[in-house]
Amino acid sequence: MAKNSPLRLIPYAGALACFLAALPALGQAEPPSSFTAVARHLDPGGVFYAILDLEGDLTRFAGVGDALMGLARTELGAAIPPGLSASGMLQGLGLDRVKAIGMSSKKTEGNLFQNRAMIYMPEGRSGLAKLFGGAAAPLQSPRLAPAASDLVLETELTLSALLEITESVLRSTGDPQILNQYKGLLGFPVPGLEMTAADFIGKLNTRLMMAGRLEAGKTFTLPGSSTVVPAFHLVVSFDQLDFLFPPMMEYAKQSGRAAVEKGEGFERIIPSPNPAGGAPDFQFLIHHDLSSKRILIASHPDALKEFLESKSPLADSEAFRKATAGLPMEGNEFSYVTPAVFKAFDHLMRSAVSDAPSSFSSPLRMAMDEFGKLSPWPTQPIAGVRANLPEGMVFQSTSPHSFKSLIPAAVTLPVAFLSAASFGAYSKILGKTGSGLANEPAELKENKGANEEVGETIRNNLQQIAFAAQSYFVDRPEATEVSYEQLIEAELLFRLEPVSGETYKGLKLKKTGGTLSVKPSGGEAVGHKYGPVTD
Repeated sequence: MAKNSPLRLIPYAGALACFLAALPALGQAEPPSSFTAVARHLDPGGVFYAILDLEGDLTRFAGVGDALMGLARTELGAAIPPGLSASGMLQGLGLDRVKAIGMSSKKTEGNLFQNRAMIYMPEGRSGLAKLFGGAAAPLQSPRLAPAASDLVLETELTLSALLEITESVLRSTGDPQILNQYKGLLGFPVPGLEMTAADFIGKLNTRLMMAGRLEAGKTFTLPGSSTVVPAFHLVVSFDQLDFLFPPMMEYAKQSGRAAVEKGEGFERIIPSPNPAGGAPDFQFLIHHDLSSKRILIASHPDALKEFLESKSPLADSEAFRKATAGLPMEGNEFSYVTPAVFKAFDHLMRSAVSDAPSSFSSPLRMAMDEFGKLSPWPTQPIAGVRANLPEGMVFQSTSPHSFKSLIPAAVTLPVAFLSAASFGAYSKILGKTGSGLANEPAELKENKGANEEVGETIRNNLQQIAFAAQSYFVDRPEATEVSYEQLIEAELLFRLEPVSGETYKGLKLKKTGGTLSVKPSGGEAVGHKYGPVTD
């Protein structure tokens, strides 16, 4: 399966934006005063190392924002409060306290990189940084998630900080009327909870944990679409929010849209009808564990039971130990992802793209393939930890990509998408003006269009099989041949649904390269040539 998607670059966008914003600081003749404080959290001697001094830079950029806001007021008549300023908002959001950012990447075993990043706030975390928990603490999800989990996430959220952040931003406007209106709204009661809006927001502090497992070879199709979605069982847990469960149960009873169960140590809401529709493998439920005071949302009772009673946790697995080597087990955020999740996401993206008109889907698939060469999917589990410190936040992760690779990839990304969009638009215009199809009978054009769409989708399926085979041969140097069925058994490929009566059963691929070919009903054979895999 293809190991690519430009969407993997999204988590790096914030780091890249900070890097570009701080480029002027790179010209300093002497290290900034924050160098030592940041450097002790980084790894020297790797493929990438940068410490960026932001002292005063964000404030200077805020001056540009103030000028633009002034222009909007005078020239465009925008209703912007007179006292509102970009610098005031910057202070209200706590971004003025970010004095430096550091990043490093060092190669480790298994073709992975240990990436580290530091957001340095020597005056203490404030504003937006307060939303993401307090002091670092031992991570809980590795001991709760089952060893077979493909996706595990844990993050501490201090949403009560929204009260302070919003008030700081509104106070920066210098308009007491706006601030009084805000405080008045906070005094309104929340229906069913017997508390004010301020009290409600003040209690929204939680530790969110999520554990998911892909069901090998199982998929379902979204209603009204041909997009194939991988079957994925999931449990999401919320700490400290059990005060919400009684009103949820009361609403479930009154609405008649859910059944309510009570047992030893738990309460449970089972929606009716099942939100998953006719999918028999899914039976969603909301569970209140009385001993831990957690609210858990699960895709099936068996998935919930495995999460609550697992005797083989993720923390004891060899895959987890390899993925987290060198990472701390204390923090405020944790992530663990296996290659199966990336492959499933890639399959989902390609299936969704196949639904689009060929003038758009073909160049987009081409762009996705090229990004796959630049930034391949990981071939082993990866993990990351974020920890809050008194002087900022530290991020550590294992990844097949270094910070060094993110810069050219992020620069190339918009160019590729613009090219793909332009090509699609050009194809549409050509079809309306200069192509021979413009003079053909409507019925003939419609049949040709349908055949082309079928052919494109089948070729895409064959390409996915070829990509999966490449991964198979790379992981198994001794293998010389692999079948379609073996790729599914190895969880490198999801079972492909026929587009027009064709079958992929029995297809075999050789390590030395060759051609795949299938024949749709009432049409000519569709083929895809694939190259050799070298050790």
